[in-house]
Amino acid sequence: MSPLHRFRWLALAPPLTVGLATITCFLPAVRNDFVDWDDTANLANNTAYRGFGLANLRWMVSATLGGHWHPLTWLSFAADHALWGMNPAGYHLTNVLLHAAAAATVCSAIVVLLGRLPAPPAARAARLAALVAALFWALHPLRVESVAWVTERRDVLSGLFWALAILAYLRAQEPLARTDQRRWRLVASVGCLVLSLLAKSWGMSFVVVLLILDTWPLRRWWSERPGRVASEKLPFAVIGLVAIALAWRAVHPFVHDVESHRPGERLGQAAFGLLFYLVKTVWPAGLVPLVEFRGRIDPLAWPWLGYLGGVVGVTAVLVAARRRWPAGLASWIAYAAILAPVLGLSQAGPQMVADRYAYLSTLPIVALVAGGLAAVFERGGREVRWGVGCAAVMAVVVLATSTVRQIGVWRDSLTLWTHTVATVPDSAPARYYLGRALEKAGRVEEAEAQYRAVDDIADARPDDHVARAHRGLALARRGVLASEAGDHGRAVELLELAAVLAPRDIAVKLLLGHALLQAGRPADAASRWNEAAAGQRDEGRLRVVMASDLLEAGAWNEAERMLRAAAQLLPRMPE
Repeated sequence: MSPLHRFRWLALAPPLTVGLATITCFLPAVRNDFVDWDDTANLANNTAYRGFGLANLRWMVSATLGGHWHPLTWLSFAADHALWGMNPAGYHLTNVLLHAAAAATVCSAIVVLLGRLPAPPAARAARLAALVAALFWALHPLRVESVAWVTERRDVLSGLFWALAILAYLRAQEPLARTDQRRWRLVASVGCLVLSLLAKSWGMSFVVVLLILDTWPLRRWWSERPGRVASEKLPFAVIGLVAIALAWRAVHPFVHDVESHRPGERLGQAAFGLLFYLVKTVWPAGLVPLVEFRGRIDPLAWPWLGYLGGVVGVTAVLVAARRRWPAGLASWIAYAAILAPVLGLSQAGPQMVADRYAYLSTLPIVALVAGGLAAVFERGGREVRWGVGCAAVMAVVVLATSTVRQIGVWRDSLTLWTHTVATVPDSAPARYYLGRALEKAGRVEEAEAQYRAVDDIADARPDDHVARAHRGLALARRGVLASEAGDHGRAVELLELAAVLAPRDIAVKLLLGHALLQAGRPADAASRWNEAAAGQRDEGRLRVVMASDLLEAGAWNEAERMLRAAAQLLPRMPE
């Protein structure tokens, strides 16, 4: 083998190793099912993405389901459906392969990044450090939510292109790069960023990461014309601003208003999040799919004041040490910049933090670890190198073992929510979803017990709006169970309570209408259905279905009025 070929194989060995190790570790996810945690709404009950026809493509480009705009992710799901139908194994396999590709790209990017340090380590030390750091990131249990949860395809797909964009940018800044190479690599970086944002919009702060890289370790502000360095960022900045606008358009209907989530509360949540992901990176215990809000946050009370103090303290120490250790401050700012869109400053949804938000944001921390490892492998004594190397291998093995165990948690809805309730027994959403899983499994009495537990949690925390909302959903499910048991009066009572707690939930009004119809109250059923149908995109067709149910129940007058209303709407309905 010629020296050139040997060099290329040595350069490819770390990312290939990382990719294969990632596939091996995450392959058990292929046995997992879809879970009742957005998979149901996004995939199992959604036919709009299934195909590449004009109507399907138009929907993918315009859809903001759940507050997300990610047409490239929908296209990947369409490809999965074409290949696998609705077999979840194929969807999981795609997630695993995308994550493996992202991990290999991260490894390559770290090697290039280490080569740009003021005192770069030898190639062998850099490759070994990048290998260990990338394995640490790829096989960490915090990655499981993004990989083993099919809905989070957007994480791994967006993450892959984000890492490719960083790699292309770093390659463009190599000292030996020709002008044409530099230009095309920058174009590639811009293109990969666009693809990343089409898969998920959390890369909107990408330009900030580039500005940090230009400061450290590239030091371009002092070695090149500052105007040129700044102007080079214009395409990235414009793309980021467009991404912010599109993301806001999608998420705006779900964003908490200032009254329900005050600025001080948002600040407290942001401080908690900045520390949460660091702690979970070091000690990934008790991972659950939802860490929800628990009433009001007072940023001037314990523990929130402690979180704010922790963030201020870390920042102050790193600023003070910036001359001796600039990499620390650069990594901290980059970490905060990547995490900023999901820190709660523009809060949507019940979650305070989520494992999936660590997918991209911890990469600067991983790069910092790689730099430390490279220094040890380069300058440490033999005993130190062996000691650190053995400790690193043990850490990766422990993490990989924990990851395989965590993948099993996501096996199906029942295992996921059983684990969550065991870990966080006072979580109202977890109790509700466990009840749904038990109900689906035919274990009705156990499901009823979980729904009742939601009531108890909501009573214990009257200021907890998340518990209150899930209390309404649990009451609705109890109403359905009562209706199926033939107790229509009790079903109406429970569903009316649910409608009070969830006044904008269309499904609750529809269920209440059915319960009222079964209880022999067709006029009341029609009234509730009128409320539910009003303003819906498919209002005309919905009224036809309601009229059919009313006719079947012998409610002729109500059915006639419902059909007349439908007739006025259907001619104007889009095809």
